[in-house]
Amino acid sequence: MTIVASGADGAPLYCPSRGFLDDMQGPRQMVNNIIVAPSGTLRTQGAEYRTNAYFGGIQPPATETGAVVADTLLVAGGSGQAGADLAGYRLRAGSPALGAGTALPQLGDRDCFGNAVPAAAPNIGAYQGPDALARVEIAVERGLRVPDDLAIVAYDDEIAALAHIPLTAVAPPKTELGETAVRKCLERLRRPAGDARGLARATLLPTLVERSSTRGA
Repeated sequence: MTIVASGADGAPLYCPSRGFLDDMQGPRQMVNNIIVAPSGTLRTQGAEYRTNAYFGGIQPPATETGAVVADTLLVAGGSGQAGADLAGYRLRAGSPALGAGTALPQLGDRDCFGNAVPAAAPNIGAYQGPDALARVEIAVERGLRVPDDLAIVAYDDEIAALAHIPLTAVAPPKTELGETAVRKCLERLRRPAGDARGLARATLLPTLVERSSTRGA
């Protein structure tokens, strides 16, 4: 089983190849989670379940309200097991989990991707942004050929390669950006008292990763 987000709310529980074993003890509240498993039974004693999504064969408890039983269209469920890359747990266009969750005060202001958490009707799952990769899917549905009729370039390159038609993307130098920011901060801390030098500036260039959404355009 892969748990890709912490906390009791919004964490996808992904174990598509074996039954879900519920060995959690004590009272619980499970809200806005995605559970993927071929089978399994969730305990109901001392438990509250609301607006969770189930796929793969596992069914919601009889006591649950607002459950979604359908494929939530994760971008790449099961990915990220070799590291902390959670991009595959974003939601595709048309996902039944979009806007189907329950608003809770403990959700915080941002999800683990940096998206603002809606005050009402959040998504089910860890991802609270808009449907990912929607533009290329909408273009194909409308009969447009990518890249012949429409060339698409994404930014950030976290999930661009996972699209139905892999997207060309601008990849910012995130590691270099972080290292530069820390280095500049340390340099400023080492300055003697009274040093009035102004802001430091650095120029970092992104990388263009070419894929099928622009090749031949």
